[in-house]
Amino acid sequence: MSTVDYDVKFDDEQYAGFGSASYRFAEKWEATVGLRVNRSQNTYTDFLHNETVVVGGAREVIPAGTPSEVDETAVLPRGEVSYHFNPDLMLYASVSEGVQPGAASVITSTTGQPFEREKTTAYELGEKGEFLDHRLRLNSAFFYTKYSDRTFTSTVIPPGGGPIRLNANIGGATNIGFEVDITAKPTSEISLHAGLGYIKSTWDKGTRYTYINLGLPPARRAPITADISGLSSPTTPSWTFDASTEWAHPLTGDLTLKVRGDVEFVSKQYFDLLDTYSENSYTIGNALVGIDYRNYSAYFQVHNMGNTRYNTDYFPRRDNGSPTDLANPGEPRMFSVTLSAKF
Repeated sequence: MSTVDYDVKFDDEQYAGFGSASYRFAEKWEATVGLRVNRSQNTYTDFLHNETVVVGGAREVIPAGTPSEVDETAVLPRGEVSYHFNPDLMLYASVSEGVQPGAASVITSTTGQPFEREKTTAYELGEKGEFLDHRLRLNSAFFYTKYSDRTFTSTVIPPGGGPIRLNANIGGATNIGFEVDITAKPTSEISLHAGLGYIKSTWDKGTRYTYINLGLPPARRAPITADISGLSSPTTPSWTFDASTEWAHPLTGDLTLKVRGDVEFVSKQYFDLLDTYSENSYTIGNALVGIDYRNYSAYFQVHNMGNTRYNTDYFPRRDNGSPTDLANPGEPRMFSVTLSAKF
């Protein structure tokens, strides 16, 4: 049995400042501009080994005990134009930029590719409205998001060590889809909610992924480059749906009976960049019954009533380097009692 000694330190600090201003340039038209300044600083120090790191796109060898640092500042603008039919109904169109900071990636025999910051430009067209004397709320949006240097997080297990989460820049990607969210209160005691989402998330044309099949014997391992153009982005189901019903019935002036049920549907999703390993569609139902008394609450809950079996993530041995595939299973059926107090 081999062992690997670790003595590392990783510090990650992020600071942000933002502001916005709105101007109503006509009776029903309004424009909003905003600016966010995001600064990230991360430092990696390995006290036992020399490491090759990537700083600003350049590789350099860092002697053991010497910290490597990445300090990035991003200026992210946002703009929105909205049209107000009345105080309860509006249409809007927005465009914004975003960033997921990079870091000083460590390159060893077990880790993946270096990664820099991931950048996005997002376009959104939507509606927000309340109807029927504010008893019905309907929000919907169409979105289109372009990624550059999109990252993917994988897990590897070096011999004798524990799991290591690694980021790598893969390339350009595109998300396009819509979301609809409805909340209704037909009576003073009943609340209803439903949400539907669709997203098509794919890698752009010409995106290539280079990897090493860690499931093979060391002597047979060699870099493999695959064209993943048009394949699905990992852990991004095309369809999601959720719905809930809640009944809050006053028993006395201070005592309220609460009953709630909700359901969640998640469509098929892939876990790896090659669209090889996936989780089929699944549905989860939950229930709650309890009482509220002044500042106190007592609830009995059942999570995943049907005991649906599913994985929230999957790590094939091809990518993780261990003798077998690994997975993070979803929570099974659980019963719980919750007591709470507000002061």
